[in-house]
Amino acid sequence: MNLVRRVKSIILKPKLVWSVISQENNKIDYLLKNYLLKLALIPAFAHIIGYGVFGYHQTNVGFDTSFFIGIKYAFVIYVTIVCSIFVSAWIISQMASLFGTEKNLNKAFELVVYAYTPMLFFSILNISTSMHSIVDFMSLFGLIVLYHGFIPMLKVSEEKQVTYYILSSISIITVFVFILKIFTLIIIGNVVEPV
Repeated sequence: MNLVRRVKSIILKPKLVWSVISQENNKIDYLLKNYLLKLALIPAFAHIIGYGVFGYHQTNVGFDTSFFIGIKYAFVIYVTIVCSIFVSAWIISQMASLFGTEKNLNKAFELVVYAYTPMLFFSILNISTSMHSIVDFMSLFGLIVLYHGFIPMLKVSEEKQVTYYILSSISIITVFVFILKIFTLIIIGNVVEPV
């Protein structure tokens, strides 16, 4: 798999790329090594550079730069992304029987990994810590990618697609936010505000 070509296809042609992806039958370990762990480095390095070069604002302290804080945030975001994708894929797979389709963790994992692609790609903008809100907004494009992947990947019927999609979207967002908050509190302690 060509990583750059796949990212480009998902971002520019999210509806069309799913017919190709659904035929690939990639296993979780393959996607993990050849796609997720590599692409998740983008937000990790962006946080290191963002906090280390452009800085952040700390309440009652003011503006500061710190590669150490950047490394901590990089670790938090990297682990959060990987864990969130696994947990979300498991939840989506477990819900499959409720929507008349078979449980398939590999397909659910593919669906979630590729739905995360816009967030991972646009996270390059986190080099400027003041861009976090814009990255969050642009990451919502992943929900469109997710929607287009439901029928080809999970073989869910059209009449059940919307409900399954809504529940899955809520699960993905909730899992990500929950894991991010937990790791942030454990590793960083207090949250520093981007400039």
